[in-house]
Amino acid sequence: MAEHLTEEEQLEALKRWWSKNGSGLIVSIIVVLAAYSGYQFWQNQRMTQDMAGSAVYNELLEAMAVENRSDEQTSSAKFLAKQLQDEHDGTFYGISGALFLAKMAVESNDLETAQTELQQALGQGPSSALKPVILMRLAKVQMAKGDFDSALASLDKGQTQAFVGAFAELRGDIYKAKGSIQQARGAYQLALDSLESQDFSRKSILERKMDGLSSAEIKEVSSQGTQP
Repeated sequence: MAEHLTEEEQLEALKRWWSKNGSGLIVSIIVVLAAYSGYQFWQNQRMTQDMAGSAVYNELLEAMAVENRSDEQTSSAKFLAKQLQDEHDGTFYGISGALFLAKMAVESNDLETAQTELQQALGQGPSSALKPVILMRLAKVQMAKGDFDSALASLDKGQTQAFVGAFAELRGDIYKAKGSIQQARGAYQLALDSLESQDFSRKSILERKMDGLSSAEIKEVSSQGTQP
């Protein structure tokens, strides 16, 4: 009898607990299930978008691989790149679309458009590995436009340890184009110092650039000496 009463007491206690907490438990379960369903939906949506982006990206790679593209082929490539840019903003595919548009703009010597597209790519939040590459391309476009100070400023925004040599060499090119020979020499020297011992081809290129600076200095001194 005592055991029976204990079971009744336990049942009564369970009823009281359920009356007090049951609705909250149900709500918690519903919230968890809804969150899980939402996450699954988001994952499926993302997978679908990634597959669509991948398909367009592969089409674009094929279009860009064509040598001596016709106007029609170039227009098709631009359409695909713009599609990636518009439909996959903030992803690898969206950034790639902007980069390909910049590349085609450079090919047609439309440097203003190329700069705009590269800045658009930067605005999409590229990865830490990709950002320095985009900044270097932007600096090259700005150098080609004669905007040397902006080119140097672009390089100041994203140098990483992995790109010390590449950034230094490009700074040297910009300083040389600007006529700042001593700064160019210092930048090229930094690029040389950062090379791996087995990187003979890069060393040869940088040494030729250094030799070119010596020629530029001689011409500069000569021109100054002939001035009245």
